[in-house]
Amino acid sequence: MSERLQAQLRKRGLDGFVATSFQGVYYTSGIRSATLRIFPRDAQVYAVVRTDDISHPVIVAGRGDMDTVAAGGERFRGVGYGKFFRSVDSEAKLTDVESRLVSWGIEKEPAASAGDALAEALSALDLGAASVGFEELTGTVQETVRRALPGVELVAAPEALKEARLVKTPIEQDMLGRAATITEDAIGAAVALARDGITEKEMLVAFQRHLVENGAEPVLAFIRFGRNGGVSQVSAGDTPLQRGDLIWFDVCAEFEGYKSDVARTFALGDPGARARDYYTALKIAEDVMIDKARPGRRASEIFDACVEAARDAGIPHYRRHHVGHAIGLDVYETPLLAPGQETVLEEDMVLNVEAPYYEVGFGALHVEDPVVVRSGGGQVLTKGSRDLGIL
Repeated sequence: MSERLQAQLRKRGLDGFVATSFQGVYYTSGIRSATLRIFPRDAQVYAVVRTDDISHPVIVAGRGDMDTVAAGGERFRGVGYGKFFRSVDSEAKLTDVESRLVSWGIEKEPAASAGDALAEALSALDLGAASVGFEELTGTVQETVRRALPGVELVAAPEALKEARLVKTPIEQDMLGRAATITEDAIGAAVALARDGITEKEMLVAFQRHLVENGAEPVLAFIRFGRNGGVSQVSAGDTPLQRGDLIWFDVCAEFEGYKSDVARTFALGDPGARARDYYTALKIAEDVMIDKARPGRRASEIFDACVEAARDAGIPHYRRHHVGHAIGLDVYETPLLAPGQETVLEEDMVLNVEAPYYEVGFGALHVEDPVVVRSGGGQVLTKGSRDLGIL
């Protein structure tokens, strides 16, 4: 990951970079900031790196976050600002982590503001008179930094991080595969409860319990029975499952920061010929997308191929606004598989390809999977069946 970001910074002539979003800070440093997760719009937490030494970031954060930085390891340095109060047991022999926390978060005088802390971090990295890109900084923070470091050149460069994240490393692909597998297994654990009378909420609880028990976290889960699937993006309710009902899952989870987005369709007994035939068409459309997930294709080509395949296979009125998206630290990343999206696919991108069909009064049919772009066609990261599951 660091090599890709480093290449993007060098391409732009930048001596350093400041990541500011939860995903950006994690991608750049490996630090998952609780403050950024809780206050994504307002928190000021930064991972600051030199282009020529990107593996030794300085983390700027409120003093309350210095425990997270200290626990990250020796390669980090922390610069804190604001107030947060911790006491220290004077008789305790401190661990290395505790010693770092005391040094950065208790003994050291905090910076007056996030901008002052950022200026201190840039100075510590010898970037006080350098060209430094940033993901997003408020005008106030930029003004504070420039006042403290008149020689610094701050350059808005969010695209550097965006482009670095387009292609996934083998480690990232493994994380995405593990996230997808846990999610797929959680769907299996939930649908194993299928019987007359069980409710959507009961399946939801089983799904989320399996995620947590296997080290993942719920992000979003739509589980709908029968015609409820036509009113799709609504929380699971008390609707009881009945014989012949479709069971629709469109669910997202997170494992070690990486996201999954998997859709599956089941039925309790025979859902009828139309449901079976339409699902077959959607599965064919997904297979076409998987085959076309090759370097050199444009994102819009994947969209066109999906819609055409679904129509030819038995849903002549099939329409979609998109048929998938890249996935990584966010559920939705660039590119979107949609009309007009001219991003050219590259080897090792990871796309979530999907072919949903929603019909009010009927229900939902949906298949969705993460796929690694490969020269011989996409590599599916999920492991189980993608067929309509008749229970």
